Amino acid sequence: MKANTHFIQHKKSNRRYHLTALVVLLTLLIQPIDTKACGPFYWVYEVTQVPEYYFTPFNVRLNRDQNFVDYNCELWKEQVGGNVTIEDVRDAIYNYDLSVWEKIEGHVCEDSRQLLFSSHLQNSFIQRLIKTHDTTSVRLLCYSKRYEVIRGIQLDPWNYHPSQHPEEDLRRCADYGKACFDRTHSERALLLATKALFTLKADKECIQLWKKAEPYVNVLALREKIEGYVAGCMARQGDIEGASTIYMRIGDLESLLQLNGKKSLMDLTEAIYTQNPNASMLTEAVQYMLLKWHWPYVDLDPRYLTYQLTPSEKDDNNRQRLMALATKAINNPKVLNEALWHYVAACLYDYQGQSDMVLLMLEDYDQTEGVTKDFGTISFKDWNYLQDAIHMLRCKQLLQTTPMGKDYEQLLQEYQLWLENRWAQLSKKLSSPMLSYLQNNQPHQLYMGFTDDFTYAVYSPSVSELSQMVYLQLQWRQMVIQYALPRLLYYGQSIRALQVANAVENSFFITTHNQALTYLRTQTLPDLDAQDFFYYYSGNGFDYCNEAFLLADSMDAQTLVNYWECIQSNRVDDKFWNSRSYTDKDYWYEQIGTHWMRQEEFATAVMWLQQVADDYQNKTNLRSWYLYDPFQASTVRWNHPKQAKLQFARRMAELKNQMEYAASSDEKGLAGVLYATALNNAADQCWSLLSYGKGYETFEWDEKHSVFIKTGYETESYWGRCYNHILPSYLKNRASWTLQHSLSMIQDPEVLAQVHSYLGHISLVVKQYTHTTTAQYYARHCDEWKDYII
Repeated sequence: MKANTHFIQHKKSNRRYHLTALVVLLTLLIQPIDTKACGPFYWVYEVTQVPEYYFTPFNVRLNRDQNFVDYNCELWKEQVGGNVTIEDVRDAIYNYDLSVWEKIEGHVCEDSRQLLFSSHLQNSFIQRLIKTHDTTSVRLLCYSKRYEVIRGIQLDPWNYHPSQHPEEDLRRCADYGKACFDRTHSERALLLATKALFTLKADKECIQLWKKAEPYVNVLALREKIEGYVAGCMARQGDIEGASTIYMRIGDLESLLQLNGKKSLMDLTEAIYTQNPNASMLTEAVQYMLLKWHWPYVDLDPRYLTYQLTPSEKDDNNRQRLMALATKAINNPKVLNEALWHYVAACLYDYQGQSDMVLLMLEDYDQTEGVTKDFGTISFKDWNYLQDAIHMLRCKQLLQTTPMGKDYEQLLQEYQLWLENRWAQLSKKLSSPMLSYLQNNQPHQLYMGFTDDFTYAVYSPSVSELSQMVYLQLQWRQMVIQYALPRLLYYGQSIRALQVANAVENSFFITTHNQALTYLRTQTLPDLDAQDFFYYYSGNGFDYCNEAFLLADSMDAQTLVNYWECIQSNRVDDKFWNSRSYTDKDYWYEQIGTHWMRQEEFATAVMWLQQVADDYQNKTNLRSWYLYDPFQASTVRWNHPKQAKLQFARRMAELKNQMEYAASSDEKGLAGVLYATALNNAADQCWSLLSYGKGYETFEWDEKHSVFIKTGYETESYWGRCYNHILPSYLKNRASWTLQHSLSMIQDPEVLAQVHSYLGHISLVVKQYTHTTTAQYYARHCDEWKDYII
């Protein structure tokens, strides 16, 4: 048989490739073959992303401040009268700086007619102040702006106050506020005076002023703001009890905790309840405790807590105390928000795993119509949050306890529909800019929700509806993945599990018309040279990292084929889930073809992969990783071929066919060597052909040589477990067995010498195949090959 010259590489420039190839045979040792390792993998949901017991507006303090801003603007509108809009009031008061207000002051109060920008003159609030010559309001706002500037400068270490005597400026603000107390804006003037006196540390003067003025302050929101500064003065004077009483009354939980550093949050919660069982801060305090006890990540994110809970609040004793307090509140006829305490008790029962008691606690409250609640201070609409929390906690119990069957299917569909209805209700309240944000933001930001990238959308009070939409989606997703999918898989309903997972991951974007995700799914990356791949990494990562994909990726090829048939089905249940899922043909055909390749059914894989669009490869993040030729034992660039997986599948199908039907044993063996090499490369440098990701590489600093040494891959993640251990191990075992079997089939020494040369076994060729053409070539060039022959 004539030697196959494809295996012989005589170019001196390729000499170093053989050094790399020497490692190949060391990894291709004969080992037992695990035929199931190519799939299905063991799928498990490991990470909790969001807290389950969240029943208050996201960041209560921000919402309370926003409510005060809204109320303050409404109060100004009412006081000045006329056809003034809330938007103009908010813009003038909160966006115009001191320099603008000084011009307005000169325009109205001093009759100097200082020049104002046309945009300011078009503001209906400013127009009203000018028309009525309202000097009191204008000067009060000017002094308030001056105070804020001075206070801001004092708190900023990088700014220097232009005045040599900032205390004198603060004193003028305080004196003006005190002098204006008997006029139109008495509460506002008093607030300015107390703020200035607090900043001046004139504590006794501030307390005395409050004692004198307290009977005349009727505006609740302004009263609470004033009392906050008065309490600060009392605390500095050592009146801890008096300051604590005020903080409890106005709902300043953070200040209360700082003032009572030796008391636990549970101690303070009981004290607050004793003083006022309807205090708004009870909701905040209980929320923080449940977060701390039931969501371990709370300490990692300061946005959830501006203070640290003491270790004693983690123990069972405090849970028992909270349960006792909840039971007491439930039976107290004076408690207005009975649903809150039912929910708290249900959370504690849930923590103990008592689903029957959880459902009993929530029985009367999950269907209650949403109403606006007033819990003692500034009213804010948090009932919808509590109502949603009750609904989701009940869902969690039912997902775990409902018998598998039609009732379970109905349960999943009912909650999916309920969630979509809530999205629709909440989206109606979104302003156009926020709706645009929802539609155009990066999908991973919306999807993860509680990452730093999504801080604005989740925590800003101006988009509370959006934050609630995202939170409900994340919580529903978490519950389905943790409780529903494992049960469906346990009972053998793999297809339904895939349908539910697909809908849970994609329905939010489909329902809210997320344009960014649609863009990423259709984006084609530009062609790049192989050497440029390190400098360009982009594409659609969402579709290849969500739980629906991971679940599908853990299954065998035939299961995915069956799932694709259900995608095309007209059955009612299938259509329900498919209409909420990502069912792109290229996406699923590419996955199905990849799974057939893992199972070494390459001819079947070709049937699926050849139906994938030519440009689909360039829409995925894998596009940049098709770097090396899988049929070369040495590291040879493949230069980003088009339809890399299809080319690979076709060549492997041909080799597999030759291994079985070739005319001679030498030809069968040669095909087997190439086939084994490709399998081995697919487990390593050509991993992207059969895999979708690799775990993170880990490195350690080598102090002696001042370099980072690669120590391996992170193996705890799904990628590490499946793609850095199970699948590579299987492929290497298969490659090892196939190589040894193929080598044993080759009889011609010349061909064997060429094969071993191809594999990089130069020393073996020279010593055992001395009389072959290949060995004689190396002997004539011993000066070039001595490093490999010795």
